Amino acid sequence: MLYNDLVILGGIVDIEKEIIKLEDKKNRYNEKLKSILGKLNNKAFIEKAPDNVIENFRIQEQEMKSSIEKINEIINTIN
Repeated sequence: MLYNDLVILGGIVDIEKEIIKLEDKKNRYNEKLKSILGKLNNKAFIEKAPDNVIENFRIQEQEMKSSIEKINEIINTIN
């Protein structure tokens, strides 16, 4: 639905500004993903952290990857 809305609104919405906003959001998500991966790749953190904390970081990792992929799809669709 988001793709269609953006395509239909192409004449109303400044596509270049929307792409800039999406790229900015993607950059923030990439930074958060980098932080999450840093923790998950830290052996000391993994050894000390409770299982539920590690699982929460793994869920966040998947959510960030999914969000970044969706943003890329939107950018490719409207670009």
